Amino acid sequence: MEKQLEHCSLAIVCPMANEQDSAEQFTLGLLSRCNHFRSVTMFAVLDHICHDETLNIMRTLARKEPRLQVVWAPENRCVVDAYVRGYQEALASKADWILEIDAGYSHQPDDFIHFLPHIHSEIDCIFGSRFCPGGSISNSSSSRLIVSKLGSMVSRLL
Repeated sequence: MEKQLEHCSLAIVCPMANEQDSAEQFTLGLLSRCNHFRSVTMFAVLDHICHDETLNIMRTLARKEPRLQVVWAPENRCVVDAYVRGYQEALASKADWILEIDAGYSHQPDDFIHFLPHIHSEIDCIFGSRFCPGGSISNSSSSRLIVSKLGSMVSRLL
C-alpha cells in the first residue's frame, strides 16, 4: 500500500472554529499519518465564527509546517460555506484525493488509515460515519444529530 500512496497527492479539507486547545495537536497528528503520500496539503479553513486564538495558532504552525495552508474566509456565513471553500482550494490544488475531516476530534485522525487500502480500488468516494459500526455521536444537540443523519442519507443517495 505504501508504494501505491507515494504516487498520490492528498488535499485535506478541514474547517476549524474555536479549536485553540486542540488545533495544533490535531493538525500535526493528522499530518503525521500522511507521510506515505507524494504530497499533502491541508487546507485549514477559518472564518469570522472563530472567536478564539485558533487562527493565530494555525498561522504560526503554517510557518513551520509547509503542508499546512491556512485559508481565511471571512465571507463564510456557515459551516457549509467553510466546506465549500475548502473544496474549492482542494480542487484547485489538483490533488489525486481529497480528505474531508472535522477538527476538534469529532473525527479521529487514527481512523483515516482505514480508508487507505481503498485508494486504488474502483471506489470513487469513501465515507466514514458516526453511524457505522464503531462510530458514535455524543455531547451533541438533537439538531446536530438530525443534521448528521440527513447528511448520511444524502451521501448514500448520491
